[in-house]
Amino acid sequence: MTAFGIINEHVQDQATDYRNLKSLAAGGSGVIYAIEEGKMLKEFPGEGIDVKRQALQRLGPHNSLIPERVRTVRSVIQESKGNEIPLHTKVRWLHDAGEGTRHMHDHGIIHADIGCRDWIVVRERVKIIDFDGCSVDGEDAGAWYEWFSYRESCHPISWKTDVFAFGCGIYEVLYAEDQFPEVEDIPLGTMMRGCWDGAFVSMDELVEELQASSLATRKVKSCH
Repeated sequence: MTAFGIINEHVQDQATDYRNLKSLAAGGSGVIYAIEEGKMLKEFPGEGIDVKRQALQRLGPHNSLIPERVRTVRSVIQESKGNEIPLHTKVRWLHDAGEGTRHMHDHGIIHADIGCRDWIVVRERVKIIDFDGCSVDGEDAGAWYEWFSYRESCHPISWKTDVFAFGCGIYEVLYAEDQFPEVEDIPLGTMMRGCWDGAFVSMDELVEELQASSLATRKVKSCH
């Protein structure tokens, strides 16, 4: 991959010896290997590549979507332990992720794996990746949420489950942890609780709140 987040993908070569390749990441639909600097290979064992192509063709270009992996929000947060990243930057990242998720929902696509491992940082903005396991027009999803614990364990994947997982992502971005204590008295705590309790009727409402929070944190920054 380049410094600008451009990735060269390769169709699987049957002669490739995977034992000599470094595994970069694994998802519900495939495994990503490093080939050499600036190049990677993604192995699709099933129909993931067809779902991904269908999703990306429908979504078209969007500022908060990108087809493949660069540097995840999780890795950036963990490396800094969250302390070196200003709150206004984190809220802007969440707003970017919210805009991308709303765009998907508006086009009949449920990501089904929303979270910090599928949000990447590109030129200080956040984009969403990994559409291989998404649900298109209500079809079965090939992915599943990393921390999915919806109160109805058999609840089908939907925009509601995406929103629930988004709330988990908010907590990780802010606190660099994947544990969820009581959140009412912490920044964006009401928003997280709203994601988990089903208070938002759509991503539109959540994005509006993220926009307001982004503006508020920018004003606080400008006062210092």
